[in-house]
Amino acid sequence: MHNSHPLWFICLGLIVFGFGLTTTVKADSITFSVTHAGLSIVDPNAPPPIIAFNANGSGSSIFGNFSFEGLGLVDPTKPNANGTLPGTGTFTFMLANGDKFFGTFTNAFAPPDAQGNATASISYLITGGTGIFAGATGTGTDFTHVNLFTNVYTSTDTLTISAPGLTAPVPEPATLLLLGTGLTGVALRIRQRRAKTRRT
Repeated sequence: MHNSHPLWFICLGLIVFGFGLTTTVKADSITFSVTHAGLSIVDPNAPPPIIAFNANGSGSSIFGNFSFEGLGLVDPTKPNANGTLPGTGTFTFMLANGDKFFGTFTNAFAPPDAQGNATASISYLITGGTGIFAGATGTGTDFTHVNLFTNVYTSTDTLTISAPGLTAPVPEPATLLLLGTGLTGVALRIRQRRAKTRRT
């Protein structure tokens, strides 16, 4: 019976070590990818020559479903060296429960082809948030495709966001429970075999 003690200590040590790993996984800085789609409509009230786009869409993320709102301004009179048009704007990502983060962006808008298809490469700067995103800061990149005839857009984003106490859903607790249960079962079986051996 004395010989089984080291195994029990090993089991306990592994479980405690596992909880330590869970804590480090739940850091306050998280990088994740999202996709969203919706409508991006030109605002007719923008003062010439500025072109203003109002984008409203929705998508899913590791935090759940969200809505997206963006206002982008493009200046067609000052093209970049590669022919894209520079722009700036503001954005908001909001979860279904109202928690949100927001900020500003710069973009490089590629002029549309004959079918109205255009693309934009966007750089995000996250400047704040509410709820679980309170005090948020971060950066991100976005690639957007939009058709200027249908106004439909699709975007793929990669975001890195930091906020005090921010966590993302992770499976580690369930994994640790299985680990602890399995190790305990192994220890019990070994103990039973030793007891049976002593009786024989």
